[in-house]
Amino acid sequence: MCIGGCSSSQKQIGPKNAANWAYAPHTVAIHNLSRIRSGEDLAKAKLVLHIAFLDGDGFACRGIGELQVELVPASGKKLKTERFDLRDEMINLELFDAVTRTYRIEVDTPASAESVNVRASFYADGEVLHSKQKRLVNFANRNEEDE
Repeated sequence: MCIGGCSSSQKQIGPKNAANWAYAPHTVAIHNLSRIRSGEDLAKAKLVLHIAFLDGDGFACRGIGELQVELVPASGKKLKTERFDLRDEMINLELFDAVTRTYRIEVDTPASAESVNVRASFYADGEVLHSKQKRLVNFANRNEEDE
């Protein structure tokens, strides 16, 4: 008995830069899947961010440019800024989650942070798109009295 198989899926190589790309990001948003995840190291937690790009028709799309994520704790002082070069095909492919159609990014943050405000900015072709600021709560630090 001989069983043969073939695959019809395309090789994933990431998006290519095109000057007249019709479905480029029109808006950027912090998706509701974003959260703070406690780690095994009690001093650190991870922000699991899902950044969504939507084209002019409101459909999820990928972007070619630079993505910047700013973390600001409730105290208001900027905690951290992370940059991701989505012009690099391999970085773009690595960060893009095909199931959720978002860019999934993990960022270390102090586990003591009760909440963190997150904002994403996307820089491409001389234009900047900013998301609304979103507050993520570290439920591992909440007391039962808070609920």
